[in-house]
Amino acid sequence: MISKPNKFIKMQTIKEITTDTIIEEEKPLVKWKRSDALAKAQKKYYEANKDKLVKEQIKYNYNYVRQKFKCECGDEIKISAKYLHLRSDRHARRLKHIENGTDPNLRKCDTKYACECGSKIFHRNKKQHEKSKKHQDYLQENLLEIPKKCIEIPKNIIHYHNGVRVI
Repeated sequence: MISKPNKFIKMQTIKEITTDTIIEEEKPLVKWKRSDALAKAQKKYYEANKDKLVKEQIKYNYNYVRQKFKCECGDEIKISAKYLHLRSDRHARRLKHIENGTDPNLRKCDTKYACECGSKIFHRNKKQHEKSKKHQDYLQENLLEIPKKCIEIPKNIIHYHNGVRVI
């Protein structure tokens, strides 16, 4: 609140009637209204000092954009991108990895796994590996080892999951 009365700023008030009492109370609004005299004075000041104000604003913007923010997830980002980063999936995933005690940069596609055919591949290359000749040959060899006494199942019912036959 302003302690001294200001001739340029007028405070708008509203009347509120409480249900307990019949007395009307005036409460100030949160927003202050700028008088015409103040608006004219500010405009006059801006026009007189326009070059100086514009240079200061450019300098501030240049420095603000270059500021860096060190996030708790380990990323170093520009301060102007902080709001979006804190709400991103990357930030949440990295915090989850830190809580679990694993590397925050770890992603599933960067981890290796051992295929049944003997290859060690990244998760991101799984589909490409399943189409490879080595993997297809391995599947064909395993299909031949199935006893022929089994009842034949139509081909449209046989499914493969991770290189293993699922019926």
